[in-house]
Amino acid sequence: MHASLPSVQLDVQNDIPLGVGLGSSAAAIIAGILLGGRLCGTELSSAAALRLAAEIEGHPDNVAAALHGGFVVAAMPEGAADVLVAKANVSQALDFVTVIPDVALPTEKARAVLPPQYSRRDVVANLQRTALLAANFFSGGELSPELFRDALHQPYRSPLVPGIAECLAFRHDGLAGVFLSGAGSAVMAIVRHSSREIGDALVGEFQRKGTAARSLELKADNSGAKVLSGDLRAVEAAELGLRSQR
Repeated sequence: MHASLPSVQLDVQNDIPLGVGLGSSAAAIIAGILLGGRLCGTELSSAAALRLAAEIEGHPDNVAAALHGGFVVAAMPEGAADVLVAKANVSQALDFVTVIPDVALPTEKARAVLPPQYSRRDVVANLQRTALLAANFFSGGELSPELFRDALHQPYRSPLVPGIAECLAFRHDGLAGVFLSGAGSAVMAIVRHSSREIGDALVGEFQRKGTAARSLELKADNSGAKVLSGDLRAVEAAELGLRSQR
């Protein structure tokens, strides 16, 4: 697909923290593809947009979530025309407490600490938890911190930022799960209740190790990426109104 991009003036507003594993690069790729298609007068299908995004990103995981929203699993079979993807909506009863240390963690550095090979036991343990986690999201089952216990990357990346290991070990009766977001350095907690208390506690875990941090309380976006037109302030007001009704 080829088209000439007209001259445009682009004003970018980004609320996603950079360099901490929260998917800012995937969001930028999806935004660029969707806006480029609109500016060129071409409405890309979701499958076409995801295929292009996965080629740019190198894998479909983050771009599939940025495009579709919700809980997404994806695979890019070798030689296949399209990315395989499945999505489940995430309950709005769950809060997502993101704790962001004032330490960026470049992906290259986070990848460099991973071992060249893993034991069969660790791989099987991760596969079991991955399957259970996906099954619970798609069925509406109960989440628990055990489903987020990882043996393949968190033990190796946690020492890179003081406080991460303590956050991953933190427990609270309102906590449905806690994990390293992407390659880090942000920690994500899925919370049933007591979001403020849990966020403050996780920030405290970082601070006790000498790492400044802040927390954000978020909700899952099940609608995914959209291209909106019209007066920006009116569009934002409409979006806020829709969110308050959910």
